[in-house]
Formats: sequence, C-alpha cells, structure tokens
Amino acid sequence: NLQVPAGARITAVARSPNHLDIFVVDTAGRVMSAAWQTGFTQWHGWWHIQAGMASPGAYVGAVTRDSTRLDIFVTGTDGGTYSAAWDAAQANGAWRGWWRVQGGAAARGAPITAIARAATKLDIVVVGTDRRIFTAAWDRNVANQAWQGWWPVAGGMAAHGTAVAIAARSPNHLDLAVVGTDGGLYTAAWEPTVANGAW
Repeated sequence: NLQVPAGARITAVARSPNHLDIFVVDTAGRVMSAAWQTGFTQWHGWWHIQAGMASPGAYVGAVTRDSTRLDIFVTGTDGGTYSAAWDAAQANGAWRGWWRVQGGAAARGAPITAIARAATKLDIVVVGTDRRIFTAAWDRNVANQAWQGWWPVAGGMAAHGTAVAIAARSPNHLDLAVVGTDGGLYTAAWEPTVANGAW
C-alpha cells in the first residue's frame, strides 16, 4: 500500500473529460502516479515513475499538453530540477526521463509549477537556491527542443519552498503570483510584444 507523509501535496491533471492522473511523492521519496478513466471501476496504480526520487511529500508539478501527453517536474534529492514525460505514441506508452532542466537548482522539495501555453510550449517556475524566482521554457520548434532559461523574474524573491502560481491567458501571455519574503502578494506578467519581452 502507498504511504505518504501527512500533508503531502497531491497534484492532478485531466487529460480529457474521461481521464484523470494524480501524482505524489511517498514516504520513501518515490515519485508515484495513479490514473482513472471512464469505464474503470476503480483507480489504477500506484506506479513509480522511472525510478524518480524526491523529498518525501514533495510537490510534483504536472501539466497536460493534450489528451495523449503528460509532463511532470520535481526537485530531486540533489536539488536539481527534473522533468519526465509520457506520450501515448512514444516508448509503447511508457514514461520517459528524468531529464535535468538546464542545470537548474532549488532547495530540496521546492515546488516547480508548470503551464502549457500550447501543445508545443511549456513554461516552468521555481524559487532558486538564492530565493530569486526563475523561469525556464520549452518550445518544440525552438533550439532543437532543448529547454531555454533560467531567467530571473523581474527581481522577484520568495522564501525557500514557496510555490509560484503560473497561468497562461493565451499562448503569448503569462502571469505569475507569489507571496514575497515580506509576506506581501506579488504578481508579474510576460508578453512578447511588451517591454521587449521582459517580465
């Protein structure tokens, strides 16, 4: 049976009206997943994703680009920022990864939040080891599909372990919200045609 720490963060995504996927890091530090779909009489899983490890109860950022693709992100036990991906048409439907995202580092267990601006675009955000807020981006049509970043967000700062909310109002507009080191609530925005594409 799966055992998770009290207060562990569970994330969920809906790939379609008929599919749900959930993710959690168990007490052994394993990145785990379970799934439900229409026609199941119960949830299926838990599966350990590609031997991925993180701090027990750590947040797993999850996003779906369409009904056949999932991408997840986690801060590893070494503080590295890592990604794994599932694509129904790749590797016989098995998870692939873990890939380190551009050498990024954060405090162990730091939450990485993610958004899909389009089926070909992903953005992630995390509080770095120096408490600055950083983003990285992936675009299937840019840089031979390599991640780009990390870019600091307009001087933003937050305490270690703070989750940064991210939303996409369109494929060309991102908004962030975070609680700063002074307890204030702050937002930042990005749009490629504004401020020369700066946050």
